[in-house]
Amino acid sequence: LEMWRGLLAGAGGDAGGLIEHLERAAELGAEHSSPAGRCEALAHLAMETAKLGLATGDDALLERSEQAVGEVRALLSTLTGRMPWEAMAHAASALVALARQQPDRAADEGRSALEILEPRFNRTHYLDVLWAAGRALIPSGAPEAADLAKEILEDLTFIDLTTADPEVMADWFSMGVHRELAELAGYQPMDPSAKQAAPDGLEEDEVELLRLLTAGSGDPEIASRLGRPEVEVSERVEALLNKLGVESREGATQFALKAGIT
Repeated sequence: LEMWRGLLAGAGGDAGGLIEHLERAAELGAEHSSPAGRCEALAHLAMETAKLGLATGDDALLERSEQAVGEVRALLSTLTGRMPWEAMAHAASALVALARQQPDRAADEGRSALEILEPRFNRTHYLDVLWAAGRALIPSGAPEAADLAKEILEDLTFIDLTTADPEVMADWFSMGVHRELAELAGYQPMDPSAKQAAPDGLEEDEVELLRLLTAGSGDPEIASRLGRPEVEVSERVEALLNKLGVESREGATQFALKAGIT
């Protein structure tokens, strides 16, 4: 309950309540001899103070985040296995680095967060970590930016498609981190009135090309798969984007996912 109170306070911009409740949650973990519980509370404290510190420019919040990150890493050394809180600690450090105008450090911390998160944990349960990594990597045009944007796009589309209540989904996308995550990846929430269907006249070879784009294949790989010159593939991709009425390959990927073409 203290963790949820702290998260709620943070969402409302109440820095004092955020710290009070999450520190109390960490104390309860210690009192009940639960280092894992204490570590989880401190990981949330690191993330939430970093988010609020980045948004407000409050250096005291950034310092509290760095302190919590240190405590998380110390506790993790006493626990077995890799925990999601390690990814949260790196994500918090990425946000602090962004606030301190340290883009290279932010990118490194974002990469570390993703390396820990992706092989072991369901990313849709840790969207704040994806958001932090995205903030550090996508706007800077880092080498992995395009792949990360595509992964976020797929995650958001999956959440959108599997949420039955359109009002719940609209509320979800109006929330800060979720809204910003969609903006980072260029995602537009689906029209809840109907599932988008493939347009009339989409040829079999165009569907295959769309599948390859959705898989993240670049022009050289597509050319190799289809046995066509790369310049012809580029022309066909451009023609397909025009036919679908989208402006980018990410838009084509979103269209395919919505239409069930994978």
